[in-house]
Amino acid sequence: MKQTKFGKLYALIVAVLAMCMVFALTACGDKEEGSGSKTFKVNTSTGVVDVGKNITLMASGNGNDAVMWTSSNEGVATVKLASAAVTTAARVTGVSVGTATITATAGGKTVTVLITVTYPETITITKDGTQVPASIQLSQNGTVQLAAISTKGHNIAWESSSDLIATVSSTGLVTAKASSGTAVISAKCGGADNTSGDIKASVTVTIGSGVDAAYTVERTSLTGGEGEANEHPGKWMYWNEYDNVTTAAYSEGTVTLDFNNNGANWYNLQLFYTPRADEGLTAGQLYKVEFDANLEYHAGFEAANGHVTVNGNQIVLTAGNGHYTAYYFHNKTAFLMGFGWENGNPPKDLIDVTDATVKISNVTWTPHTQQTLGAPSFSIANNEITINDVNPAGTVKQSVVTLYDGETPVGSTVVKNGQKIDVTRITTNGTFQGKLKAIGTSVAYLDSPEATSANSTVVVENEEISYALDVNTGVVSAGTWGYWTSSWVVFSGNYTNGVVTATFSNNAGNWYDTQLKYKSLHATGDTYKLTITITVDAENIGEGKVSIGAGGYDPNNYHYNQVHNLHVGENIIEVDVEEGAANTLQITFGVAGENNAQCIQAGTITVSVMEG
Repeated sequence: MKQTKFGKLYALIVAVLAMCMVFALTACGDKEEGSGSKTFKVNTSTGVVDVGKNITLMASGNGNDAVMWTSSNEGVATVKLASAAVTTAARVTGVSVGTATITATAGGKTVTVLITVTYPETITITKDGTQVPASIQLSQNGTVQLAAISTKGHNIAWESSSDLIATVSSTGLVTAKASSGTAVISAKCGGADNTSGDIKASVTVTIGSGVDAAYTVERTSLTGGEGEANEHPGKWMYWNEYDNVTTAAYSEGTVTLDFNNNGANWYNLQLFYTPRADEGLTAGQLYKVEFDANLEYHAGFEAANGHVTVNGNQIVLTAGNGHYTAYYFHNKTAFLMGFGWENGNPPKDLIDVTDATVKISNVTWTPHTQQTLGAPSFSIANNEITINDVNPAGTVKQSVVTLYDGETPVGSTVVKNGQKIDVTRITTNGTFQGKLKAIGTSVAYLDSPEATSANSTVVVENEEISYALDVNTGVVSAGTWGYWTSSWVVFSGNYTNGVVTATFSNNAGNWYDTQLKYKSLHATGDTYKLTITITVDAENIGEGKVSIGAGGYDPNNYHYNQVHNLHVGENIIEVDVEEGAANTLQITFGVAGENNAQCIQAGTITVSVMEG
């Protein structure tokens, strides 16, 4: 049939409309409805999401109209607003495998997005075509070839949790490096395919006994470190304040610390080891700990000292190889080395060890029985002592002579062989009998019993007893006063005829972090009363407080429950004392353990003590 002009025009219109519909159905990218600047659209027309995962859809061109979101099949995919305050963003969550249509509606306009929900990606590790178990065993230097496949065909990247224990190549070849230990070998998406985040599969490789024979020594986060080290038995750890260690590693029984700090020092570094239960160390048992140390200085650096404190024992490391011994009562940490002197606040000339490498190896713990030092024989003439020490060399740290009036001690002082006895701190004049005791170098030795000799009289003729107080962080000598203060508190102290005078001269500072200490001549366990008179002459007394510790640092007789307010003038304080093994009396300026009383500034105090 012949077509009219009108028929041809009609056919042309139908064809154009058909093409538009096809274009609308096959267009890629944003799906939209409307035209011009007000076009309502969604950022994608299709989306793929794993079961249990989310994707976000973004709508635009809705003007001031809120966007409503719905799912055609919530059993496959759900949709909800990403934020209650913004309706243009919606989060789609995959529920089960299948398809669902997400519809966005705003101002009478709608846009749809086809969502496909798939199974999550998984990775399987195989050996010779068979899936490997969770753990496999290797011998030292042994190898195993692994393979891995992704359910989505992604490339695989391999990694080891510890290259010191076992390495893995880019093709999955695992090689054991240490004699024993465990390493986790993981396969995950690699390169451009690494879009799946933490999707991976792992297998644990156990070598020998499984006890790590090589690993990076971790730095603890806690100040002092020891508490955290005790939570990781069988592992060496370290703590340091000044980042003066560049590498720290353990390998086959040797700990290596490398200092590369360009002229800094060892101060405030501690190395720890806490034993495993199967190592059999007993809490409270005295142990002899022995170890080898190798100290090598980097080119261009030298060190005057190599002081360390091992389990409380002061040791000097020498350059090259050395064998060292310390003793300690075991609690939790079986090896604790503090670099620097006394593991805390050493003189600056003892901490100048600079760039060096230190290796600690062959650490052993042997149960040890304390030995009592033999009582030395001695004689005294013209207040000069001659000592015949019967103990092995190196076992006596010092000797202490105590003077007695009958059975009553009147004073004591530290002496060395052939040394004049310092009687300036003995508060009673007269002729007295001397008794000598040898003090051990470590807890391996009990102090000797007192020794007496036929020729052991000392004549004391002091018109005035006066001395400057010693700076002392531990126990002061019996019958004397001492003090401790932090470096930023300017303080001086003097004892004259029963009165301690303490002067704070730091006009902008305070009293906090200063302690006066006194050790009586009473026997441990004696109980008695003390009357303490503290006279204050200060520019600003502020919130003046002191804590009175009776019994000192003896852990069995330790209490700081006596906090007293001070005022300008005379303050009289009475305390009950049970004699401790350490300081009888400790006066802490401020409240012990708290940062208060810091507004007390320059001034002078005097302290006198009367018994009874």
